[in-house]
Amino acid sequence: MLIAVESGDIVHATQLDSVDYKAVMSVLEEQLSEHAKRFGAKYEIFRGDAYQVYYPDASNAFRASLLNKLKLLHCFEGKPVRLTQALAFGPETPSTSPLSKNMGEVFISSGRLLETTRRADISLKLPEDNAALLVIEAYLNHHLAGLTQKQAEVVYHYLYDNYPEQHVIADKLNMTRQNVAAHLKRGAADLLKNSIAFFTQYCEGSQL
Repeated sequence: MLIAVESGDIVHATQLDSVDYKAVMSVLEEQLSEHAKRFGAKYEIFRGDAYQVYYPDASNAFRASLLNKLKLLHCFEGKPVRLTQALAFGPETPSTSPLSKNMGEVFISSGRLLETTRRADISLKLPEDNAALLVIEAYLNHHLAGLTQKQAEVVYHYLYDNYPEQHVIADKLNMTRQNVAAHLKRGAADLLKNSIAFFTQYCEGSQL
């Protein structure tokens, strides 16, 4: 069975004042707690601005990692908060260690990948080399870096609510359907949806 581990940290966390830092960490904690309930994930926040998440079902991990990035990007108006992330997939290895001390292969791979990931990017690693992964990763980092906060917010709800009709998002965010449609288009929501489908199918196929 494939698992996934996301390692991440907050970009420029040391430059935040104490009030903003506390608010950012509260949102991150809330987001990761939601993943624990929704996906059965386990997480730990450590070193003040870093975190690690274990996803026991790897098919949920890519969507969850995108949601983490989009949430922090949009939830502080005028102050986008960016994450550097490394998401590694691999076979599960038994361990009773806390996440920050886990020496399983996927945990190590994720932590090492984070060290070489460019600031504010997301890096991805499958158990074997995959040419499509390089294309997806390059596209993601180019695209996500250019999102406005409003685009990130609309796309977040589109992914979080499992691709609802536009009027559902419009009602939730008090927007017109036309504006939702425009933000989804500019935010390349369908391409993100297809990327999620790629990882879901890969993980489900690897677990047969």
